[in-house]
Parts: sequence; C-alpha cells; structure tokens
Amino acid sequence: MAAEHVLVPVNEATDVASARRIAAQLAQRSEFAGDAGALAIIVTEAATNLIKHAGGGDLLMRAVSNGAGCVMELIAVDRGPGMPWLDRCFTDGYSTVGSPGNGLGALARLSGFHDVYSIGGKGTVLLAHVGAPVRPGPWSPNTPLQYSAINIPYPGEETSGDAWSIHAAPERTRFMLADGLGHGVFASAASAAALELIREPTNASPADVLTSAHERLRATRGAAAAVIDVDRSLGFVTFAGIGNVSACIVAQPPAPRRQMVSINGTLGHEMRSVRQYQYPLEPESLIVVHSDGLSTHWSFEKYPGLFERHTAVIAAVLFRDFRRPRDDASIIVARTRGRVG
Repeated sequence: MAAEHVLVPVNEATDVASARRIAAQLAQRSEFAGDAGALAIIVTEAATNLIKHAGGGDLLMRAVSNGAGCVMELIAVDRGPGMPWLDRCFTDGYSTVGSPGNGLGALARLSGFHDVYSIGGKGTVLLAHVGAPVRPGPWSPNTPLQYSAINIPYPGEETSGDAWSIHAAPERTRFMLADGLGHGVFASAASAAALELIREPTNASPADVLTSAHERLRATRGAAAAVIDVDRSLGFVTFAGIGNVSACIVAQPPAPRRQMVSINGTLGHEMRSVRQYQYPLEPESLIVVHSDGLSTHWSFEKYPGLFERHTAVIAAVLFRDFRRPRDDASIIVARTRGRVG
C-alpha cells in the first residue's frame, strides 16, 4: 500500500515549528537522503505563507518514491485570496504583505520539483518535491502515466480506512482503491486485505481480483473497491468496481467526463456477479478515482488551467473543495502522456 499523507493544520505561528518537526520525523522514518536543511526551510516557508497570506491552511506531507529514490512531498493547501501574479510571487523581493519577499523564490530553488495552482478568491495549492531533481513524477515505470494520490483518515483517527496502490507490469498498469466500511483500524484492515490482491497474476482481470477479494474479506468489516487496468498501448482501460468508489476519465476540457460503472454491493458481505467494462482512453487524459469521502459533484469547468497542472496539484484541489469532513477521504489522479508501442 502507498503511504498516507500526514495532514498538519497551520493556523498560528506555533504550528510552523510543529510542521517542521513532523516533516523531520517523516524524513527520518523513510529512506529520504536529501538535504534535511532544505526540507526544513521549505516547510517553514510554506507554513509561514499559509498564515501570512491565507489566514491559515493545511500542509500535507509524505515520503514518496519517484523511481530514482525517496523524496519528501509537501502540499500546501489554503482557501485564501489566491495569488493573481504567480510569476511575480516567485521573484525575490516581491511581497504583498511587506515582508522581504524571498520565501517562494527560495522554495523554488531548494525543491527538486514544484508546481502551483491559484485562483483569485478561491485559494492556492502549492506542491514541492524535496530531494534530488527528478522527472515531474512519479511515473509508472512501464507506461507513460503520471500519478498522484491523497489519503487522509477520518478526523481523530490515526489510520485511514481507505487504501490505494499501484502495480506496473509489462503489459499494463493496475490501480486499486479500497474503502473499508466505517473508519479506524477495522476499516483499515479490510481495505488492506483487499489491496493484497493487486499483484494477482497478470492474467487475472479486474473482475477476477474483486471476486477473490470478496472471499478474502468475509472475515472483515467489508469494503468498497475499484480496480483499473490501463493497457500498455494506452488505447483503453478496463474497470471493475463494487460499492461507492467513483472513477471517471476526463479528456481535455470542455469535454465531459466519462463515468465508469460500479456495481452495488460490499466486498466480503453482499455482492452480485462482478462486471467489468472497457473504456477508450485518449492521450493526455486524466483518470480520477476517489472514495465516497469526496463528493462526486466536481468539474474542471470552474477551475481554468487546472487540467494541465501536476496530478498531485489536481488531487489536492479536488480534495480541498470536495472532501466530506466526517469520513476517510482518498483520491487518485493519473495522467496519460500519449500512446506508445
């Protein structure tokens, strides 16, 4: 399973030190071999900007593998006034609050990769990967897919009842997202049991995986889940879903999103025969999958330019604006680069 993000609320000056300490702890527990000093500076600048410019917000942090090692992923999320002149905001000496104006410039120089999305009056999402300069990934090693995800537990719980994972094989890349019923450790155990099947033999279809998961989860609380196979040629995706996991394909706006069909039921408890469906997948499309911890009433129409941003930024914007506050919440966003083979 992929690591969950740690969500750190930042609303006052003392939260900056807390965020810095948590980032250092995450780095120490992972295989992060980057500059700890640079990580501290970036966390400090991002957290300070949340307070100064947005009146507070959240930092999402986790260690992530990018194919070339482990980097620290930092996503700053707020609902503040936004940054109308992004290029100027990253220029040393420019400030809207009378400060020296060197923070975002330092963040850009010290991060291996960064991206930002901001709309006036709707807030900002800032992404930074701290570590050696790398491709703007992570990318699946066998298919040209850029993918990112956010998974945050129910408020007050230490572990999420949602879980996701990705497995790349020569002929396809497989995503799986599971949502254990309820929340807490028992929901987490159910979703973890489902994800153990993601590395099923390559001839096992998404429907086969969910059928096997149904039997394996009988002793658990049960879960909703979705499995998506992306063909190596990127000509189509094969999808199977049980329960309230939403998945869709989004082509370049203003094209409407194509919703994938999930069957009613609960893995481990009650399920009709699993059905799977194939959907065409155009180059430069997005695949968006999320648990019912996010509302399905989102659209790119109100977010000009978001479609082109890094998948982690897209996931964070949708998470920020459509998360249901009393549930675990997880979202995967994957982008195709084009056809191969």
